[in-house]
Amino acid sequence: MKDFRLTRDERNRLFMKIQEIGLTPAQFVWSAKIQPNALCDTLTHQSTRYFFEFHVSRAPDGTPVYHSHWSPPVASLVTAEWRSRGEQIDCSSDWLRVVQTEHEELGLWSTVAAEAGLVTGDPVDDERSFTPAARQALKEKLADFEAFIVRTQQLTPDEAGSVHRRFENASESADRLTPRDWLSVFRGLMTSALMAWASCAPVL
Repeated sequence: MKDFRLTRDERNRLFMKIQEIGLTPAQFVWSAKIQPNALCDTLTHQSTRYFFEFHVSRAPDGTPVYHSHWSPPVASLVTAEWRSRGEQIDCSSDWLRVVQTEHEELGLWSTVAAEAGLVTGDPVDDERSFTPAARQALKEKLADFEAFIVRTQQLTPDEAGSVHRRFENASESADRLTPRDWLSVFRGLMTSALMAWASCAPVL
């Protein structure tokens, strides 16, 4: 069985790229995957379970063919092949940038929920309203989240206007709803938004 796992220098190159884009190498794990007559590497981002597989096979003339499968998509693609390891690693670098964006977005979701006091594990009193300080902090985070979406999702003017109306409604509802009721409204807003974005072509 051929061993086509990355060399130490190749892994170090990816280690530096992970740090360069703002992620932590400890967030990733390497695993070996057995392909027909070959042992190949897979790099997985642990919190999102996104992965990049570094496969290698042989062409009829005996030259190596480097091919990969990954998630999430990069420029609408989830698989490709190359004639060199360097090109394969370059693609994995593009994948890392997508993972960083997705990871940042998930972090913003958690932050917004935390501002509502709903990820502490403590019971939420249905009759309790947001305190003025919590309401202000929540609105600031919502504004940050909206700006992040507009910046990263390459929206048309109409789409950006729709996003703004959704977040405006979420912000205004914090003035009159309890945290529990607000979370229900916010989840509905985000679910409908994600369904709309999922129907569009992938970005990045």
